[in-house]
Amino acid sequence: IQEGNFGFLSKTQRKADFLEYFRKVADKRSTSKSAKQTWDNAYLHFVDFCGGSCTFEQLSKELVENFKEYLLRCHSRRSKLRTLKQNTA
Repeated sequence: IQEGNFGFLSKTQRKADFLEYFRKVADKRSTSKSAKQTWDNAYLHFVDFCGGSCTFEQLSKELVENFKEYLLRCHSRRSKLRTLKQNTA
């Protein structure tokens, strides 16, 4: 669906800002302080990963796999001396 292979997303929807959507979902799911921190960190890591720009059209299985690998190698937002633990990633 996300790759538009089945015609579910219009051209306009495919060009829409995924980061804006991610931010809105993160805000809705942040029901506690710890949940907000988790979603905020996930959002900020994705922003760093994609260079601050990502449309729905760019979403793919490969992008998700690359983001997973990025999380396994990147540094914690709290400390640049530590990488994320595997379960956190």
